[in-house]
Amino acid sequence: MATTDEKEEDMSLSARRWGVLIGSPNTTVEIEYPRLCPQDVTLHYSRMYTGSDIGSNDRFEGVVVQTMDSMPAAIDSLVTAEVDRVILGFGMPGFYVGLDREPELIESMSTRAGGVPVTIPPESCRRAFEALGVKRIAVMGSYQPLGAQRVRDYFEAAGYDVVKEAFQGHGSGTAASYMSSKELARAMFDLDGPDVDAILQLGVNMPAVEPAHAVEQVIAKPVLAVNAVTFWNALRVSGIDTRVPGAGTLFWDH
Repeated sequence: MATTDEKEEDMSLSARRWGVLIGSPNTTVEIEYPRLCPQDVTLHYSRMYTGSDIGSNDRFEGVVVQTMDSMPAAIDSLVTAEVDRVILGFGMPGFYVGLDREPELIESMSTRAGGVPVTIPPESCRRAFEALGVKRIAVMGSYQPLGAQRVRDYFEAAGYDVVKEAFQGHGSGTAASYMSSKELARAMFDLDGPDVDAILQLGVNMPAVEPAHAVEQVIAKPVLAVNAVTFWNALRVSGIDTRVPGAGTLFWDH
C-alpha cells in the first residue's frame, strides 16, 4: 500500500498544471480560485504589471491597455512551468476587444503559451448563460462608464438583454478587494427584478463568490460571480465535473 508521501508524490506528478494570469493589483483571484479547485489541478500565477489608478475613463482605458501590453511577458513566465491551460483572471481585455475579436485574443494567447487552451471570463459568462438558459441579465461591477459600455456592447452582440446595471466606478485597482460581503450582497440583491433572469457580478478583485451564493439562496435565481464562472468553465471544458458547494447553482448543478 502506498504511503501518504507516495500518494502525494503521485498526485503531484499526475496533476494538471494551470497557469493563471492576474493584474498586479489583484489580491482576490488567488484566494477564490483555490477554493474552487480540485486536488488534481495545481494553480500557478503570473502577474501582469499595471498601474492602479482607474479613476476616470481615460485612466481606466490606459490601465486595460497597459495590462494587455504586459500579457505576453506574463504568459512567457507561465510557459516555463509547462502549464497545460492558461486562465485569464482579468475580465476587461475580452470585453475591451469585443465579441468579434474575442477569438483573435484567445488564439494569440494560446499561440504565445505554446498552443495550450485558454479560458477567459467573457466567453465563460456566455457559456454559463447557455447552461442556465438565461437571456435577460443584470450586471454589476467595478468598472468606469467606458468599461460598462464595453460590457453592454459585448453581451448585446451575443444576443443577451442587459436590463439593469450598476457599476461602482472605483478609483483604484485595489478598491474592489476591500468591499465587504454585506456591501457586495446588497449590490447584487438590489439588481433583482421581475425582468431579470440572472445577475452577473464582474470585477475579478471583488471577493464575490460567497456573497453571490448567499443572494442566490434568497432570490431563487442564478447570481454569478465572475471568478466562479471563469473557473467553472475551465473545469468543464477540461472534462472535470467537480461540484463545489457554496459556489452557486452553476457550480453545483451544471
